[in-house]
Amino acid sequence: MLDDTHTSVSQRRLAGAIVVAIAVAGTALLAFRFRHYMVDDAYIGFRYIDNLLHGRGLVFNPGERIEGVTNIGWLLTLSPFAAILGAPLAAKLAGAFLLIATACLAGAIAWRLCDAGSRLPMAAAATILVMTQFDLTYFALTGMETGLIAFLLLLALWFGLDDRRPSLVAVIAAAAFTVRPEAVLAYPLALLIGALARSIDMKALATRAAIFAGLALAVTAARYLYFGDVVPNTFHAKQGAGGWLAMLDASAPARINIPFPFGGLFAAGILLIGAAAVWRRAAGAGALAAGIVAAGYVFARYAPPDWTGTGRYFAPYVPAAAILMLAGCTFIERRLRPDGGGPWATFLLAGVVALAGIVATNAQSSPKRLAGFPGYVMTTEPLQEAVRWIRDNTPADAVIATRRIGLVAYGSGRRVWDYSLGLTDREITALARARGRRFWSPADPGLEAVWAARSPQYLLEDGDVIAKVLEETGGSPDRFTLHGLAYRILASFPVGERRTEGLFGRETKAIRWTLAERLTIP
Repeated sequence: MLDDTHTSVSQRRLAGAIVVAIAVAGTALLAFRFRHYMVDDAYIGFRYIDNLLHGRGLVFNPGERIEGVTNIGWLLTLSPFAAILGAPLAAKLAGAFLLIATACLAGAIAWRLCDAGSRLPMAAAATILVMTQFDLTYFALTGMETGLIAFLLLLALWFGLDDRRPSLVAVIAAAAFTVRPEAVLAYPLALLIGALARSIDMKALATRAAIFAGLALAVTAARYLYFGDVVPNTFHAKQGAGGWLAMLDASAPARINIPFPFGGLFAAGILLIGAAAVWRRAAGAGALAAGIVAAGYVFARYAPPDWTGTGRYFAPYVPAAAILMLAGCTFIERRLRPDGGGPWATFLLAGVVALAGIVATNAQSSPKRLAGFPGYVMTTEPLQEAVRWIRDNTPADAVIATRRIGLVAYGSGRRVWDYSLGLTDREITALARARGRRFWSPADPGLEAVWAARSPQYLLEDGDVIAKVLEETGGSPDRFTLHGLAYRILASFPVGERRTEGLFGRETKAIRWTLAERLTIP
């Protein structure tokens, strides 16, 4: 059982003030830095919210009940605020509040888990580590569910510290499942770890498992009744990086999906030591923290490398991982310095990691870095002009075929068809899975039948993709044929740039979005 009786009120107040100051100041600075940025994926969810608020249902395209997102719980939470503020602003404000709450919770949990002499530095270190992780802070502040899922996971850990409210922990874990489906692994893994470590008896295990399972099944039943599937369509569309055996391969997907300093066997060893150290102080908390982090590792290693090139899949699990890493480093330091004072070496190491995070945040969010792919899709600011033009110059009932479906659909109000990955189209998803890869070109022969059936009036694609289509079909900008339908290039918009090594050094080439209009009526 954790004990706070040896800590004075003044010490707790000082620690609380420091933690809150770090969280608020850090969030304010980052929110200002990212103020114009919104991830394209966030607009997919905003489209669902917009249709829900206008009476068209929780759908991407009216009349199509397909769960093309993995964060329905976030969208439902956001909807009441979006009705007043609009989805983008509501998401920005909610993300900022949740990031502050998550950072404060991380500091509070670290305080509770540390010995009296090291509480203040470790609480500050945990808060700083959370605030300096680009993958966590960026996506929390640019419209995604990252802040909510991170907060819920830490909230479950907070209530699990003294193991007095197991039912509430199970409810929070089930709520996390609605926000990110892979979070369903966290609580069962925690129960399994607790059972193996003999920190929970079988009766308590059965009771907690039954509560969680009942809630998870209720969520799954609601999902099936509304969308006709037990998992989001995104799980079918985004195939794993090679199956479950890929999790044993310490190669590319993990290096991309798991950010510094949590990737690699060395970090995993520190986290295991940290989980054991936490378990010795509070068995339930140790098992729960280990289960949360293990769920993050499983998902990040199974999932394909994220198109953003960041560790956003693991980002919600970063706060729990930071707490375990601090606990592990503290444990090691005390074994190396049994007669020493507080864990100042650990605090110094946390400072170095935090400094690396600040440098990475500055580099990854710089205008130069974001001007090229995937930056301009991660921010969507350069895409706004093209979307406004589409909104003002195309019929309200138009169907647009494109790969970048978020802002285009939300900003233009047009029906958008994801011909490439099929996030919101089960037929495309099935075709892509059958061939083992997505459709990278609208001219792919595998699209012939479905393209003819959809007959999109417009095609929006990168300029180099359209150039390749013209080359393959022998067409011209004024007329080219896709699956029996004639199109012409209608407009082109600059959205970013690509830097390559040329004959005379670095060369910059503009990346453009090209909009093609259908000429023939099927």
